[in-house]
Amino acid sequence: IFGHLAKWCPLNERSLLGGFSQSGAEFGVALGLINTGFLSMSPLYWPAAFYMPGLAGLVWCIFWSIFGAESPWVSKRISANERQLILSAGTLSMREKRSKAAIPWRAIATSVPYLVLLLNKISHAFTIATMGQQIPTYLNGMYAYEIHINALISALPFLIMLISTYMVTIISHYLLKVRKVRLSLVRKSLNTISNWVPATALATMSLLSKDNAVGNISCIVITVVALSTFTLGSSLNHIDLAPNFAPLLSGITGTFIMIAAIFSPIAVAEVVKNENDPWQWNIIFLFTAAFLFVTNLLYLFFGQMVAQPWNELQTKETKSVNNEAA
Repeated sequence: IFGHLAKWCPLNERSLLGGFSQSGAEFGVALGLINTGFLSMSPLYWPAAFYMPGLAGLVWCIFWSIFGAESPWVSKRISANERQLILSAGTLSMREKRSKAAIPWRAIATSVPYLVLLLNKISHAFTIATMGQQIPTYLNGMYAYEIHINALISALPFLIMLISTYMVTIISHYLLKVRKVRLSLVRKSLNTISNWVPATALATMSLLSKDNAVGNISCIVITVVALSTFTLGSSLNHIDLAPNFAPLLSGITGTFIMIAAIFSPIAVAEVVKNENDPWQWNIIFLFTAAFLFVTNLLYLFFGQMVAQPWNELQTKETKSVNNEAA
């Protein structure tokens, strides 16, 4: 996604288009949770909850292979004028992308702004995985809802999150393009909402009694909805730091995101031995709250929204010429 945004989106439209593109993730989670509950009750039973999303993924791949393109200069479905407009509006140039860039591995591994961003995304991934995967188990253990009711309640926060994502995207685009608010202020403000509001809601859950179903479910909804601001708060920061290496950075981040998503159910399984015990769940909620709080604090102090020095492309061809000149 981030690589495509760097190649296809003009600088002044990245926040808007990035927010809209990332909203598909929220819609997918909500749709998956709802469908899982109802497909499990269908004549196909629970295996349908796996087969149907897999089939949908295959259909999407067919559409992508027909209509998709890696970059504007290889796309056969845009005009020459459109291609020139995109390339002249702050996206990666054809010359830069065709050259074989030497990847600055050491600079990336020691870049404080990127490492802070990475930690931030890990905390988001752990929180999203916990909310998406474990909340149905929590609701079943605490309140024993029927499976279709459980699915609807679990999907509700993500449906509201979807709407919230569109609202936040439009507002941030207005602030950046019309009001000319500094990018760093918008990014860090939105990321603070995406971290500290869920942290507060999760900490509040640990203080509520098990019988307060409305309060606990409200805290879950607030947690997930507030996370809708993380796309514009930090996800697009990959492109801010290094538009030339945005696909690489997002790939590295994505690897750690997957690890965090895998770790979440393992951590819950180790801590929550009794799904009916709210105190065991509180350990998970408080850990998540602390993780979100600390990572945003680091992001506020050390996060940057400008291209880093190592973003400048140094091609292998350039290195060779320099060596010959020496």
